[in-house]
Amino acid sequence: MKVTLYGRRIDEPYIPYLVSLVEQLRKHEAEIAVYTPYSALIFPLLDAVDDIRCVSTPAEIAENTDYLFSIGGDGTMLSALPLIQDSGIPVVGINIGRLGFLSSISKDEISSALEKLKKGNYSLDRRTMIRVSSSASDIFTGNAYGLNELTVNKTDTSSMITVDVTVNGRFFSRYWADGLIISTPTGSTAYNLSCGGPVIMPESNSFAITAIAPHNLNVRPIVIPDSSEIKLKVHSRSGHFLASLDSNFVNLTTEDEITVKKNTFTFNIVRLNEHDYISTLRTKLLWGSDMRNTIKFGN
Repeated sequence: MKVTLYGRRIDEPYIPYLVSLVEQLRKHEAEIAVYTPYSALIFPLLDAVDDIRCVSTPAEIAENTDYLFSIGGDGTMLSALPLIQDSGIPVVGINIGRLGFLSSISKDEISSALEKLKKGNYSLDRRTMIRVSSSASDIFTGNAYGLNELTVNKTDTSSMITVDVTVNGRFFSRYWADGLIISTPTGSTAYNLSCGGPVIMPESNSFAITAIAPHNLNVRPIVIPDSSEIKLKVHSRSGHFLASLDSNFVNLTTEDEITVKKNTFTFNIVRLNEHDYISTLRTKLLWGSDMRNTIKFGN
């Protein structure tokens, strides 16, 4: 199998796990490639690098990769999206970050994960993405799709913004708030969750619309079909607002009308057979844990 290693940083406590990963890939006779900026970090840690190829562009990665190993946390996996694009390359998330909803394989599972990968004991978690366009400008040029969410925010610390939302050509609602989130099921456990939005199962074929600190307190998050076309028209005293697509940010004017649709391709995550979404939620969000039942009180 052909494997590309991708990451953004290497923290000292995780160096032994990274070195072990490369050694085990060699034992499995994998063809190893490394994303070129990451190679500057990883090559000094290895005894030999002659058998490792460097790749820099999406075309090179698509040509030399059966699996992309994202080494880090969920943010690292999100940042790999522009390199994978529409190639459909499965992503193996090695979690050396903090929470790890997407990067579900722990550093201690690396050896067993490689065995299962080689034997095909996994499934592909095909995650829906959103695609964004604007009526007045070419925003997020070349990477106008995201795995988590689109967010529109106010640009200053004083005045809130007003967002008119249209769904499938019909006026839906007007929001007075600090901002608005259009979230995929994957993004439902990110910013959307922090703002009181619902957790959505990945296979639900839905988007969530969630206001950020709404002024009209009767507004509640809502889940709509991901076949919907959503249009956002922002009004702001400053004449500007901030739009973010996952970790990409742009400043826009109120002349921009944003359209959000379901993307034409998915982001494919390798899910080991013993891992499932409900177990991940229960573990990461501490569902079913109640400190009142674990604290021992004195006499």
